[in-house]
Amino acid sequence: MKQTFFLFLLYALIGFSCRPKEEQVRTDLPLRLRFSADTIRFDTVLTARATVSKRLTVYNPESYGVLIHQIRLQNEDRQFQLIVDGKPQNVLSNVRLLGKDSMLIVVQLHLNPTDEKKPFLIENRIEFLTELHSQFVLIRAYGQNAIYLSGSKIDTNTVWTHHLPYVVLDSVVVEPQAMLLIQQGARVFFDKNAYLSVKGSLQIQGSKDSLVRFLFSRQDISATGTNFKVAAGQWRGIRLENQSHHNRLQFFQITGATDGLTIFTSDSTLVSHGQIYHCFGRGIYAQKAHLNAFNLAIGNCSDFAIACQGGNYYFNHVTLGAYIARESQNNQGLGLLLANFVEKPTDVFPLRCLLENSVIAGANRNAEYIQIQQQSGADFVFKQSHCVLISRIASTENSNLLIHSSNRNTRLADSLFVSPWEMNFRVDTARNGLLSPLKNKAKLTFVHDDLDGTLRDSLPDIGAYEWKKI
Repeated sequence: MKQTFFLFLLYALIGFSCRPKEEQVRTDLPLRLRFSADTIRFDTVLTARATVSKRLTVYNPESYGVLIHQIRLQNEDRQFQLIVDGKPQNVLSNVRLLGKDSMLIVVQLHLNPTDEKKPFLIENRIEFLTELHSQFVLIRAYGQNAIYLSGSKIDTNTVWTHHLPYVVLDSVVVEPQAMLLIQQGARVFFDKNAYLSVKGSLQIQGSKDSLVRFLFSRQDISATGTNFKVAAGQWRGIRLENQSHHNRLQFFQITGATDGLTIFTSDSTLVSHGQIYHCFGRGIYAQKAHLNAFNLAIGNCSDFAIACQGGNYYFNHVTLGAYIARESQNNQGLGLLLANFVEKPTDVFPLRCLLENSVIAGANRNAEYIQIQQQSGADFVFKQSHCVLISRIASTENSNLLIHSSNRNTRLADSLFVSPWEMNFRVDTARNGLLSPLKNKAKLTFVHDDLDGTLRDSLPDIGAYEWKKI
């Protein structure tokens, strides 16, 4: 009997010693886990929205296997949820992790509404308990309550404030008799394919220190790597319809739309101190409109930054940049389209455009950043002064329209802006040994400040920004 027992023990020891090292669990060694992050951070999450997820990878850096006695959320609540192997489980026991292996934990967050108006902090910790150690990963998130709008029709004068963000689930329509006034600091989020349609009046009253922002309702990075902060074409933009009137848009930013701002009204529209970025179509699309725009920066649009089909337009201190942000999902964009017809060449309509103190440039030196489409049967008037174009012009008969241009001059183009790939179109004074062609080259007009609200000097700079010493 003893002989049988010793033979069994011997075979067991031999079997254990023959197992690969990574499968052998050692409880006598001070093995420690490693993590892809010591803190899981969620950007500000809107309450009552779809669940937001983050990933945590747990590594066993040792050659031997390790037995994790318990993985759990330290504080039990219903806001955080751990997902392992596709199953929700906030407590796991006796998890075996082989040597040099890893496991994935998905952390989900769903916030319920509260009475708070300001963003509020939520924290928890994931505890990993092994034989000799207790390790933690911090979870930190900020929640934000919001006002949700679905199929909303505004039929009386209405004010949107900065106190809580607004989330447009599908559409908001401002009726012809109503005015929507959006105060400084307000944030308006749009779900997928949502839009704002204005048949009445839109008044955006931002300030240099507190812009009004229009953006996609997701601002995180998806599991597939999409960065929604710069992803184009997520919502359908702002539309000023035919009957819209008395529109004034000042100190605002639009990001991530299909067409950022669409203008169909012939009533005079004022746009100033505006930024429009990451559009899948056009930054501004105008048909038979009457638009006065100054201190305006538009960048990273797949189509034209501004497309004008018939109408009257005045642009002063405008920067159009056809640079594609590294993480966006855009094709190469263009600058300015001017046409004296609408959609079909037979549907002619007079076009008059004055472009002053403006710059149009991009990464593709061979692109035609200004395209002129002219048909007989309607007036076509395009005048400019004190403008910089880094491009070639589509129509040779209009090639003399820009008095200051540079064709395929890479060094000159690279001396224009501080960081155009990140949509920073501020004036760069000296790069590659060249003085920026924008510096001190504009003419004095009624525009006394720049896009940041900085006062322009007696020798103003071309484009939306005035250079200032930092």
